[in-house]
Amino acid sequence: MPSFLRSLVIATLAVLSLSACSTDVKRGLCPNASVLANTAQLTGFRDKMEGDPAGVVYEVVMTGVKANCSFDKDEGTADSSVTVTFRATRTPTGLAADYSVPYYVAVTRDSTTIVSKKIYTATFAFRPGESSTTFDADVSEVPIRLDNGKKPYDYGILTGLQLTKAQLDYNTKMGRFAP
Repeated sequence: MPSFLRSLVIATLAVLSLSACSTDVKRGLCPNASVLANTAQLTGFRDKMEGDPAGVVYEVVMTGVKANCSFDKDEGTADSSVTVTFRATRTPTGLAADYSVPYYVAVTRDSTTIVSKKIYTATFAFRPGESSTTFDADVSEVPIRLDNGKKPYDYGILTGLQLTKAQLDYNTKMGRFAP
């Protein structure tokens, strides 16, 4: 085989192998990831001041979620990884402070059925004098076992802050989301 032709074949194979490495997100096969609006915000209060705006210590908002996945047609699985972005605010103080908040990652099917849900903890810190901070939390494995006849895009990844009933009621009272 002439060297020019061999080079052309090698270059073509290299391009094809690189295109095979592109994520399935780009091809529209992966589950869509989103934040559930009514669980996107959490307000932390001082002890024994829950629900009282005068007792607010911090507020955390989920500002976005990104997901990547790999689809294994032979195994019938879509393995995803998720990065959730948060923004926390507080009244400026001279003190440093560390906090943690619970959040969940759920897998849904056909936008109506929760297939799985797992709770995680995100930690964040304010430096002295800092009134806001942004941070990310990564979940490296969100496995999805596909039901017969289902495709990865029939599933979704739903994220939110794991709120108590009182925290949900406070969000509703403060008009934090549209029902």
